[in-house]
Amino acid sequence: MMPLDVCTPFDVDEKTAKDAMDRTYEWAVKSKNAWLVQSEKTQVTSGHVQPGQVPGHLFGIIQGNFFPHLRRQSAEQLVELDLPGYAIGGLSVGENPDLFDEICGLTASCIPLDRPRYVMGIGTPEYILSAVAHGIDMFDCVFPTRIARNAMVFTADGTINLRNEKYKLDQSGLDPECRCPSCTGYSRSYLRHLYKTKEILASMLATRHNLWFLETFVENIRKSINQNNFAAFKKAFLKRYMGRQNK
Repeated sequence: MMPLDVCTPFDVDEKTAKDAMDRTYEWAVKSKNAWLVQSEKTQVTSGHVQPGQVPGHLFGIIQGNFFPHLRRQSAEQLVELDLPGYAIGGLSVGENPDLFDEICGLTASCIPLDRPRYVMGIGTPEYILSAVAHGIDMFDCVFPTRIARNAMVFTADGTINLRNEKYKLDQSGLDPECRCPSCTGYSRSYLRHLYKTKEILASMLATRHNLWFLETFVENIRKSINQNNFAAFKKAFLKRYMGRQNK
């Protein structure tokens, strides 16, 4: 459960960033009070929570734009509220990857290790890997479905644009290494035709593939963590994925 927050654009002054951070904190306090009241009203019968009365797990949203001291202040204030989890907001708003990595890492270091961590609004493999490296557990984004509507699909060698002329006669699957139904049942050439003729099936097939790709990607991340070789997995994945990006 997420309270209201104010997500500032990338290039704002410190006063604007602090005002947004303060308002976000005020909403978090009000949300916690309302959440506690609702939690007390929750009725449990025979071990089951009654429908419509689940209070959920309230997260605090850390803001502060790209000012390190504001990020720390926001995190400290929210951690004092002792919430079930914490979200990092206000990232992936136009900053370069190095700055994203820096602020994500700084903010994550302020969150207790025993609480789930969530970065809002990231959906590219490279940003997901960066977040996971800082101990982030969850993330969400419209990116994989949005790019699917615009003929862009993930592959192990980077994203490709199916509207490009070179895929006109390409009979290979979207990603030769993917086993999703979109890849095993349809060719790049056919999907390009669907996009060119404005068939809704094109977006449906590409969306299914992009979500499948990310699900498999995250499964592999989990495996690498369990096998204690995440750093090697990240390096190998990015070397290949970023090496042929947007072809």
